[in-house]
Amino acid sequence: MRLPSPAMIVAVIALILAASGTGWAVTQLPKNSVGTTQLKSNAVVSSKVKDGSLRAADFATGQLPAGATGATGATGATGARGPSDAWVYTASSVTLGQTETKVVESATLPAGSYTTIALLSIENSADASLTLGIVCSLTPSTYDTGTLVGGERVPVTLAGAVTLTTAGTISATCRRKDAAPATLNSATLVITRVATLATG
Repeated sequence: MRLPSPAMIVAVIALILAASGTGWAVTQLPKNSVGTTQLKSNAVVSSKVKDGSLRAADFATGQLPAGATGATGATGATGARGPSDAWVYTASSVTLGQTETKVVESATLPAGSYTTIALLSIENSADASLTLGIVCSLTPSTYDTGTLVGGERVPVTLAGAVTLTTAGTISATCRRKDAAPATLNSATLVITRVATLATG
């Protein structure tokens, strides 16, 4: 009978050692010896994870699905009123009548409280021998310019304050009291809405 060659004997011994080493590794792993390096990719499956053991912190951002959008909350209280609103109107030359009161500028506004200023420029276009009286008003105040001599131009400033309980119109008006011709050369109406208005 022919004896096995030395090479064959070495191969058989190596095979036996390899087999016995694997069996020891599988059945006799030291405690805490397996880590991420020893685990294969996709080695941990759902059946190996205890139900309810994972937390939101265990997942990367964006991995957990978002829950349903909640109902819209109740509307909060109305905040304090912001900065005031302002309106500025300008009018060009207006010929004033003797008995007819002419609106030289006006503004229609929503309900609210307002301070008003009208800046007017009025001219007596007659010769120096004729005098002229002018009456101008701005809701709710009235101003009488008195007497203008012929050829004289005077500035007129009117100021007032009013609270409109409903939408309304604020107007600057003028008329002349005498027969002498008169012209309102320009008018600027400035209106500012305020949160509260105190008058005395």
